[in-house]
Amino acid sequence: MSPDIYTFNTIISGLCRVGQLCKAGDVVKDIRAWGLAPSVAAYNSLIDGYCKRGGARNMYHVDMLLKQMVESGISPSTVTFGVLINGYCKNSNTTAAVNVFKEMKQQGIAASVATYNSLISGLGSEGKVEEGIKLMEEMEDLGLPPNEITFGCVLNGFCKKGMMKDAKDWIDGMAERNVEPNVVSYTILIDG
Repeated sequence: MSPDIYTFNTIISGLCRVGQLCKAGDVVKDIRAWGLAPSVAAYNSLIDGYCKRGGARNMYHVDMLLKQMVESGISPSTVTFGVLINGYCKNSNTTAAVNVFKEMKQQGIAASVATYNSLISGLGSEGKVEEGIKLMEEMEDLGLPPNEITFGCVLNGFCKKGMMKDAKDWIDGMAERNVEPNVVSYTILIDG
């Protein structure tokens, strides 16, 4: 039996999970040698692996992989955009994350609650709480109900900025929006 694209994707995903990114990249090259074309799933695994490693060098690889993917005629998926946004936010580059988010919207790809949460969390970590609140309001306008994580991301932003009165008011306002504060919410507040 010859391996198919699913076999290769499984191998790439496994190698990325254990941090063997160079080997995973080699497998992507091997796909072509077998007369197949890499899929969006293969690129998503590699991009996610480099994002999780973090650092300028690895984020450079992310940019190159994205460019290679597009040049190969593979369009980024919702997962691709989500991985990129999360990766840039975790690497303290919300400017790049916001640009990816804008590109996602321009391509007509709907963001999930998880994508919004990643961006709101990244913005809050950089003290851009107001931008995070605007995104949460955008979510609500689109019919995506914010969850405990969304509220926690904003709450964390208030605490990081030392805006404790706003953080306390935010906790009080959660119940009004049908989201009950939980142990994580109070832990964020206590930590702040």
